[in-house]
Amino acid sequence: MKINSNATFLIFLSIIVVAFSSCKIQNIEYRRFEKLSLTGISSAPSINLDLVFYNPNTIGCKIKEMGCFIINGNDTFAIASCSANSIRLKPLSEFSIPVSSFVSPQSLINLTTKSLFSNADIPFNFSGTITIQKFIFKKKYRFNVTEKFNRKQLFN
Repeated sequence: MKINSNATFLIFLSIIVVAFSSCKIQNIEYRRFEKLSLTGISSAPSINLDLVFYNPNTIGCKIKEMGCFIINGNDTFAIASCSANSIRLKPLSEFSIPVSSFVSPQSLINLTTKSLFSNADIPFNFSGTITIQKFIFKKKYRFNVTEKFNRKQLFN
């Protein structure tokens, strides 16, 4: 019995789709932050940092989008989002996402007041989502991490 080329192609495509859909994609893990800076304090203040994550999966993929709230106490210090289509993740490797966001003047005043009168570390909470895409499949991961910064890291 002869199988035509269209039937062969459909069978091959079905096997690939089943193989990719059966792969269990593990959660991306937050590792640390790097390169923290607060710029434009006198005109348009913004916070810049790199969030470092780890891809524990044995397959590579790419980041479709990311959104993040940076919260200090009860105050939403900054809201950052990025369309990071160009960040490709290698399997079993760390990667960083550059985050830059406008900071409201009131939030900056509150932060400056807290840091001037105390040598204690300032807690920040990073809360957000990362959407990962492989082939035609997407998965959204949530993260919620608390980090502490000292005055020297923020105002260098």
